[in-house]
Amino acid sequence: MALIGGKGSGLLVGLGVVVAAPILVPLVAKASRPLAKLAVRGYLGVTNYVGESAAHAHEQMKDLVAEVEAERQQEHEEAEKAHKSRRASKS
Repeated sequence: MALIGGKGSGLLVGLGVVVAAPILVPLVAKASRPLAKLAVRGYLGVTNYVGESAAHAHEQMKDLVAEVEAERQQEHEEAEKAHKSRRASKS
């Protein structure tokens, strides 16, 4: 009984680990594979979602840039037309 409560308890734990390891390691390996696959599946799902979201945001940005460029071109043409009109009225 001295082994259970005294310094020998560590020895018992170590002996238990040595005996149980050949049984537990394969079980843990079998159980961890589905968990690893689940983690990879989740990672791929998040990656796809982020990629789609980034592509959508990029498309919206391109549309916004095209709209602003068109507005700037129109403003430039209107200013050019007003400038020519003023020059023609002074002549």
